Amino acid sequence: MSDTKDTQQTSFIVTPGSAQSAQQIFMDGVSGVMLGGAVSKIQFHVVVGHDTDTKAELRQVTLSITMPTVSLVDFCNQTLKAVSENSHLLKNLLDEAQTKIFATPPKHSGSRSRTSKSVKK
Repeated sequence: MSDTKDTQQTSFIVTPGSAQSAQQIFMDGVSGVMLGGAVSKIQFHVVVGHDTDTKAELRQVTLSITMPTVSLVDFCNQTLKAVSENSHLLKNLLDEAQTKIFATPPKHSGSRSRTSKSVKK
């Protein structure tokens, strides 16, 4: 099965099976975006701990992607469109996650998980 996408800039066909065999990498977030006229760069990080003095997250940049700026803008447009089209699902998932977070009593094991994060409203 191939997916045909029609964007404002061009039509394209995703090669059958390529999405399923693509490398998948988990990231905790984006550390930086550098926009250029021709190409742009995005740096992604994972949280590796917290500073003992300042309690700041310790982030390790583990992936840097360089791509044409036009493609980055197209990616942003596609992402915003998907978020808009699925906003009701995202809201339900976030509400459910928040309910679970506040319903679960904290575990006091004496050490803090390396990926623990504060919940802010």
